[in-house]
Amino acid sequence: MYEIAAVPMDHLAWLVKRTDVELTTGFQAISAMDTTHVEECNLCGQTHPRIVGMIGYSNWTPNSVSVHIALDTPLAARTLAKHIYKYPFEQAGRKIMYGLVRASNRRVNLLAKHAGFVLAHVAKDGWSDGEDLNLYRKDK
Repeated sequence: MYEIAAVPMDHLAWLVKRTDVELTTGFQAISAMDTTHVEECNLCGQTHPRIVGMIGYSNWTPNSVSVHIALDTPLAARTLAKHIYKYPFEQAGRKIMYGLVRASNRRVNLLAKHAGFVLAHVAKDGWSDGEDLNLYRKDK
C-alpha cells in the first residue's frame, strides 16, 4: 500500500540523486511511500515508510511550473499519476506544466507521453554535444 505525502526538505535529496534537478526557491514535492516497508531513512535518520516515487515542482511563474519525476516501482507511477496535476493545476492555479527530458532516455520520454505531455520542442545538443533535450508541455 502506498500513501502520498508532502516532502520535507531533508527528503528532497532522494529526487536530486535520481534526476540531477537543482533545488530552486519555491521547490516543492510530493512522494509515494510504501507503508509495507518501514525502515530507517538514510536522509533524515527517522523511521518511516520507504520512498518509492517523487514528483517535484520548481521554476514557478504566474502561469506555469516545471515538473521533475523519479520512480522506483511501477506501482509508484500509477499511484502518483493520480496526483501529478492536482497541486499545480487545482491548488496552485497554474495553467501549464513542463518537463525537460534527455532525448536518449526512452523510458522517461514514453512516461511523459503516457502522462499526457506533448513534445513542444527539441533543443539540438541541449543536454550535451550530440544529446538533444526534449521539452514536454501539459496544459490544464
